[in-house]
Amino acid sequence: MNDDAHAEIRNIFRATAALTPSQRLVLLQYAVQERLPSGAVRVVGGELADATGMKLAQLSRERTALVRDGWLIESPADRQGPTRAYRLAPKALGVEDAQASSTEQIAA
Repeated sequence: MNDDAHAEIRNIFRATAALTPSQRLVLLQYAVQERLPSGAVRVVGGELADATGMKLAQLSRERTALVRDGWLIESPADRQGPTRAYRLAPKALGVEDAQASSTEQIAA
């Protein structure tokens, strides 16, 4: 893992402090998976469930909530058959907060 990856993981931990432990675990699993050129991760839900120690139904509920709440973004263009692809949203990477802070500093 390179320095950029370490920084990204630290940003995810900071940005997701209010999420449940299960939701944070799902996001972190997406963060450490191999990404497509688009930035999306295409991995079978069962593999993620095994990696997180969750049942597939729980993983699916957590992922659905993360998409609904803007932490993950589904990437339909990267879907392959029944396997959907998701990417981390700027919110999960802490980018929204950084942009808001920059805008506030500029306005001041």
